[in-house]
Amino acid sequence: MFIGDRDTGVGSRIKGFRRYGGRWKEQLHGKHVNMCITNEHMTSQTCIYCYQKLCHLKAMLTKKSKQVSQEIKGALMCVNPKCVAVKSGKSTKSRDALSSLEIGLSGLTQCLIGSPLPPFAQSQISQFNTDTCSKLS
Repeated sequence: MFIGDRDTGVGSRIKGFRRYGGRWKEQLHGKHVNMCITNEHMTSQTCIYCYQKLCHLKAMLTKKSKQVSQEIKGALMCVNPKCVAVKSGKSTKSRDALSSLEIGLSGLTQCLIGSPLPPFAQSQISQFNTDTCSKLS
C-alpha cells in the first residue's frame, strides 16, 4: 500500500479550524499490510498516459443574466492532442481517482528502480534519472 506524504496535516490551519492529523493512519495501516510513504509531487496535475500537465474543466453558468465561466475543481482534463486518452475520447478524469492511481505508480517505480518517474520527481532531471529512464524504455 502506498500513502502520500502530504496528507498528515499536523498543526496546519484550514479556514480557522485546526486540522487534526499525524501519523496514526500510517501506523494503523502498517500493522496489517506492508506500506510505503511516497512523495505526492505533481501526482494530481499530470496525465497518466502522456505525462503532460492537466487543466480544470470550465463550465458556463448564468448568473444575473450574464454568462460566467467557472472552473470545476473535481475533474481534470488532458488537452494534448497526441495523448491516447484524448484520441479515445476519455480525457476527463476524477481528481481523486487520478491522484491515487498516480501515487501508486510513483511509489511503485520508487520501490522498483529507486527513483520516481521524471514527471513525478521533485528535483530537476539529472543524468542519473535520464540513464534510469532510458534503461526502462
